[in-house]
Amino acid sequence: MLIENDPFTVVWFSPKSSSLSLIQSVFPSYAWTTTAEGLQSNYSSLAMKPIVLFDLVGFGESSIQKIKKIHSLLPHIPIIAVGDQNSLSLAEEAVENGAADFYFGPLNSSLLRKRILMLTDDSLSKSVQTTEKYHESQSVELAFMAFYDELTGLPNRKLFFSRLDDLTKSTHMEGKFFSLLYIDLDGFKNINDMHTHKAGDWLLQQVAMRLRNCVKRNDTVARMGGDEFSILLVDIYDVDTVANIAQRIVYNISAPFFYNNQPLSINASIGIALFPQNASNSQELLDRADQTMYKVKQTGRGNYRFYAYDNPLVGSQLFG
Repeated sequence: MLIENDPFTVVWFSPKSSSLSLIQSVFPSYAWTTTAEGLQSNYSSLAMKPIVLFDLVGFGESSIQKIKKIHSLLPHIPIIAVGDQNSLSLAEEAVENGAADFYFGPLNSSLLRKRILMLTDDSLSKSVQTTEKYHESQSVELAFMAFYDELTGLPNRKLFFSRLDDLTKSTHMEGKFFSLLYIDLDGFKNINDMHTHKAGDWLLQQVAMRLRNCVKRNDTVARMGGDEFSILLVDIYDVDTVANIAQRIVYNISAPFFYNNQPLSINASIGIALFPQNASNSQELLDRADQTMYKVKQTGRGNYRFYAYDNPLVGSQLFG
């Protein structure tokens, strides 16, 4: 069994409340309670080295996305994917997407303790600065929820601006360009008024999924608040690609959403700005995409437009 002076804290990440008693019996001092929405700790501090045990069986097909989310936010906290023989393919994919190790079979405190000690010693030796940063955190839950929208699970404004700033710096250095799409939903207020806020919340979740399905894995889709979203398109080599993605978003959002067998109809107005072609810094880029989005709303809605160009369907002329 683990003893109170072990130099780490165990975080059990699982949607199944029934599994909590099992993990507490194996780790009586350092087990944390969890929910599918985020981490909730019953331990008051991260003064010790944290490690995540992730329940592959409980989360099933959604495991990989959740592991990627945890790893992107807390890259220096090791994740052990816990599963059974039926989870082998998931475990392999989990390791490819951020998990440091995987564990099958009945929970054995002695074996897990050895793996945890090896992982925490290795991860902590890589970056003393990162360790000190997380020692200052009061809980994993606060760190996790600070960067993601609670309703949709998308990155929030804070994480979006962080990634935007990183992109502007790297783009200047590498001579590439990226695109920012600012999106407002047309007709969303009517959904709230006619079908209650519960329907509106459900609709925002569905919109988030459709937006994610329109872009690549390494692109960023963020909820800026209310019914406004932003997208960062990276690894872009021509403007026609941006136009095609914007057109795809307009088409997908305009398709009916069915809530309790009732069709809900909305549209998307999209303003697009390119970096560094249209701006010299991240705030200027966001402002210009936002301004362009309002021009779309003023001229018919349910369409997209590039900054400073009247024709929404433009190609390489942007570079002329």
